[in-house]
Amino acid sequence: MASNVCVLNTDREGAVLMTDRRVFAAWLALLSFAVPQAATAEEQPAGAELTLAAPHERDLGDYPGHPSHTFLERTAGFRFGPVAYAIAYKACIDKAHGGKVAPLEGYIGMPVPTACNWYHSGFLFVSLNGQELGTTPLSSMLVAQRGERAILDLVWRHEVANVRVRFVGLPGSDHLDCEIALEPKQEITSVAAGLRCYPSFFTSHYKRAGARRIQTPGALVEEGNKATLEAGANWWGLYYTREGWEHTEVPVRLRLRLGEYPLSYVCCT
Repeated sequence: MASNVCVLNTDREGAVLMTDRRVFAAWLALLSFAVPQAATAEEQPAGAELTLAAPHERDLGDYPGHPSHTFLERTAGFRFGPVAYAIAYKACIDKAHGGKVAPLEGYIGMPVPTACNWYHSGFLFVSLNGQELGTTPLSSMLVAQRGERAILDLVWRHEVANVRVRFVGLPGSDHLDCEIALEPKQEITSVAAGLRCYPSFFTSHYKRAGARRIQTPGALVEEGNKATLEAGANWWGLYYTREGWEHTEVPVRLRLRLGEYPLSYVCCT
């Protein structure tokens, strides 16, 4: 499937050491314009609602490389504005992985409002010193607040740092915010956050050319190309496709609050 990828990088010189020992915090505002699925004004909640389902385990059967392994899924649902959102944690937790876990297509997915756009099976990826966070077992997935704000916290005890990925929804807002916070256990020389989306629909599934595009304030990245851009001047990105609109779920948007960390946009075929 054709996708668009955005990678946010910090390095030893770029990371900011805060007094509470969080060396990196990024806010990623993720917005899907799937308005046909949105609640009407009368149906919108008065505050910010957040529900967390019980963990669900299933057998992977003959999934390649994971024969009869145990797969874990857990989903949280947000309702706070015109668009409902959901965040899902997914990983193979079978003991065959020797204390680690094995994400399949990813480990933090967004199944609502659409399966495409910010990808339902894995749209957010974090690595520390080149090590992928997702192979570390999830320590906790908790509702931190509901009402005035809807806050979901996912926490990992990685060998490099304790990592908290927090999703926040504010009443009446049209997007979901995300903060990545670190508590170092050893020297951190690099942090990268990667985002994956299939804007508008799954073109390859329909055997269609997607003509993927990423529009930022200062650049247009077309399918098959890659661009590394200065964050300050490219603080938002619109991900869309020029083909297949009869199937479309319409574009998605990314807004960044990252200072001057470099961004690498990859528009894949």
